[in-house]
Amino acid sequence: MARKEKIIKESKEELQRMLKKVKRKEEYVRLKMLVLFKERPKMSYKEASELIGYSDRQLKRWWKKYKEGGIEGLLEIKKRGRKEGVSEEKKRAVEDLKEEIRKGKIKTIKEAKEYLKREHGIEYSLPH
Repeated sequence: MARKEKIIKESKEELQRMLKKVKRKEEYVRLKMLVLFKERPKMSYKEASELIGYSDRQLKRWWKKYKEGGIEGLLEIKKRGRKEGVSEEKKRAVEDLKEEIRKGKIKTIKEAKEYLKREHGIEYSLPH
């Protein structure tokens, strides 16, 4: 297995410049990992994780991304959560529900839940 500093193509100076330019914490900590491995190639993931504040498993995932895709792969940060917005049907259901509340026909969360199921086929669970 190649030593980490040999795998990292960028110089320590290049990485330091990149660190100063990034605006997002996610990018900063990933670059910081590379700097640490460039400076101390024998540093373990565990040691680096303690300095960076992320788990060693996370650092291993980032290292894999770097090895497979270089800086671009490492800094590619996928957005989490819902990809598409609220559907038109749900928007309409919310507006109908608001109207029923204004009219005084719905007063509790339970009634709202029953209304949405009965009138719009939307089911929500209540927190315990």
